Amino acid sequence: MAYTKFTFDDDPQPPAQDSIKQTTPKTAPIPTAVLAETEKQKAFKVVDFQASDEEIDLPFPLGGGNSTSTSSNKRKRQESAHLDIDASGFETVGKKGKTLSKRDHGEGKRLREERERLAKERAELPIWSGQEAIQKAVKENDTVVILGETGSGKTTQVPQFLLTLFPNTPSTPRPPRIAVTQPRRVAALSLATRVAAEQGTKVGQRVGHSVRFDTVVGPATRLVYCTDGMLVRELLGDPMLSQYSAIIIDEAHERNISTDILLGSLREIQKIRNAPGATDDSGNPQVPLKVIVMSATLDAERFSTFFNHCPILYVRGRQHPVKIYHTEEDSDQYEDLAVRTFFQIHTARPDGDVLIFLSGQEDIDNLAQQIKFLSNQLERHYQNVLVLPFMASTSPLDQARVFQPAPARTRKVILATNVAETSITIPGIKYVIDTGVCKEKNYLSRRGTGIETLSLKLVSQSAAQQRTGRAGREGPGFCYRLYTSQTYKKMSAAPLPEILRTNLSSVVLQLKEIGVDDVQSFGFLDMPHPDFITESLMTLYGLGALDKTLHLTPTGSRMLKFPLDPAQARIVLASIDRSCTLDILDILALANETPIFTDPIDKRAESAEARASFRHRDGDHLTMLNVLRSYEALPKSDSAGRKLWCRDRFVNERNLKRAIQARDQMREICVRENVDWKTTAGDDSEPILRSLLDGLFMNTAIERDGEYKQMVGNSIVKIHPSSTMFGRRANAILYGEIVHTSNTYARSVSQVQYAWLAELPMFSFAGAGLE
Repeated sequence: MAYTKFTFDDDPQPPAQDSIKQTTPKTAPIPTAVLAETEKQKAFKVVDFQASDEEIDLPFPLGGGNSTSTSSNKRKRQESAHLDIDASGFETVGKKGKTLSKRDHGEGKRLREERERLAKERAELPIWSGQEAIQKAVKENDTVVILGETGSGKTTQVPQFLLTLFPNTPSTPRPPRIAVTQPRRVAALSLATRVAAEQGTKVGQRVGHSVRFDTVVGPATRLVYCTDGMLVRELLGDPMLSQYSAIIIDEAHERNISTDILLGSLREIQKIRNAPGATDDSGNPQVPLKVIVMSATLDAERFSTFFNHCPILYVRGRQHPVKIYHTEEDSDQYEDLAVRTFFQIHTARPDGDVLIFLSGQEDIDNLAQQIKFLSNQLERHYQNVLVLPFMASTSPLDQARVFQPAPARTRKVILATNVAETSITIPGIKYVIDTGVCKEKNYLSRRGTGIETLSLKLVSQSAAQQRTGRAGREGPGFCYRLYTSQTYKKMSAAPLPEILRTNLSSVVLQLKEIGVDDVQSFGFLDMPHPDFITESLMTLYGLGALDKTLHLTPTGSRMLKFPLDPAQARIVLASIDRSCTLDILDILALANETPIFTDPIDKRAESAEARASFRHRDGDHLTMLNVLRSYEALPKSDSAGRKLWCRDRFVNERNLKRAIQARDQMREICVRENVDWKTTAGDDSEPILRSLLDGLFMNTAIERDGEYKQMVGNSIVKIHPSSTMFGRRANAILYGEIVHTSNTYARSVSQVQYAWLAELPMFSFAGAGLE
């Protein structure tokens, strides 16, 4: 295997070529990238990354009687092995590698001991000395913005600081509750477990969590860590969010769509609930709502201005120095470059775990295969390698392994998406490899209609800094950026807010439900382009969610009962009318957990042959359904047999299990809504395909002269090589998503009848028509 050349002053040289046996899979040649530690006059320089000791001049600096600390205390805080989160949804990992299982947590004595141990760590956090100042600011103001540096402890501690401000008294009908939103479910689950341990309880008691398809909240719950999307769903049933006394919007700088809806809604809710003499519908006094916006980047002033120039608190963090290396040349072969960089670290650098940032599951699966294969070729005197994926779809059990210490003589390598950028700290990470890319949804406006695409993009500078900081949470670290310093300078300072670049159909539908009829009058932090709003209104009309006057229909309200995007919710409703709900729930669950098949580099011919055995003549959706039905026909008690069956057929059992879990939860929702989910079309594919078409009509294309032209936008698309429809011709197709690489590809493709398209109301409304 060829090595990426490194030059380190006074460091050991990379291993000899024969330290890895020459039996590796063939890969395309990659331009040599030289990571070098040099002086300023050379091609590039090493940048020392270290938190500044200077405070930023902000309007409301964090103060108070205990806000300063002695240099001795400061040194203790810097030396502490504090982890913002050192637990997954299943286990809590102690400072010295001690693991406490949930069974142990069930014993009151152990819970108290764990709380006492964690109390010492909490007291060493930078934010701890500012507790009184934070409480005072929240008590005196409706809204407070907290600008907290990485490692300050704001995410775990601020919610607990506020508990004393909202005591549970006999006069209150229910315990005052505080919601803490997170942009990602992984963070919400992990944080709830950590804070529950700090409170000396189990999750679901004093501290709970709420994410899609998984809510653990009890009558005595005071703190709820939730995704911002789940809190938006609560708005639909309770527009005043009356059960909450305070809402904390954490990681607000990430600016996803749900965050922006919440920010605008909370500002309006405060005008009602916090008005003098305000009462609820029953005539009882309204409980004022406190809002705390927390951010890790210097955009706090925007949030302050949005909330009537509310005060800003600044909290110093704890960040050890991180040395940054850039490549001398850019290369689009970032996967191979990441593998080479990892093995140079593994064979030439001191102990310490490695975190590699990648764009998505496909990259993670490919890299995991390569690293496992190559690590088995190493000479025995090198450490073992433990490869662990970490992304939104990672199961709680696998997440637990990420946070546990590596076994003896083993280096842990975490392959992660951007879920590992913020909020969580993975113990043991000393080296970060940043590929500099992510997958981002973008909405392309096309003459009154639009399409949503998934594209590979460079990350922003703020995201790159967040990734770098992961290496410096417990001690000095190193970050290897697989792009040049010039490329870094060209990156955008911050990511474009999601509301300015994605389909707004879900936003518009939710706002209509809570009574915002004129969407353009809603108080967005950044107003979306008017064309995006117009196109979303047209899409919702096509789905039957809005009538011709663009008012909400009963169908639109019913769609909101399902925690799905509008297109998928419409598919479910269509399946009810066509008596194929069982089939559709399976397909939608599978579509949200792709890929269903694995594709090992060294066994691609065998995996293609295995996929062919499940192939359905109508395409990918029913092919996936064949896989699931075959899997569920196996004895449930024979888990080993099921695993072997998946391995032999190159089926991704992890994603199948997640799909089954999501499917079962959707079945529960159907029961709650008095929907019979057991109806099936059997071997008749037409009801299933027509139900899919009712929701995915925007994702259709018709065959013209051997090419597929989109019904919306008229662009030419190709069928992705991974599709069972690849190489086949159909009069018309529908697809799950568009992916832009060197070509524009449609993925998750099924064929539909040309005549069915003419029956769709959207095309006549939009003037698209059929040629």
